[in-house]
Amino acid sequence: MDKQLLQALNNLSYGLEMLVEALKNQKPAKSDTAQAIKGGDFGKSLEQINAGLKSIKKDTQDILKNQQTIIALRKRNQVINTETLKEMIKRNHLN
Repeated sequence: MDKQLLQALNNLSYGLEMLVEALKNQKPAKSDTAQAIKGGDFGKSLEQINAGLKSIKKDTQDILKNQQTIIALRKRNQVINTETLKEMIKRNHLN
């Protein structure tokens, strides 16, 4: 799911970049909807939203990286604890 979330954020960011570029286009808008969108300051808003999405994506990637580090450390500690326990059992059997 994490990879799916990152891909979705990436796709959304790309789509917003395309909208911003379309709004910057100097060609006259043909449809009423296009004229309404071009008439507002949507380009700047979309750029800000896109920047926010990129920040969220980076934060999500950092969180995932930290999760992987935590998982690796827990596995390593489990191995160490298992080895320590085996040593303790071995010592008790020898005594």
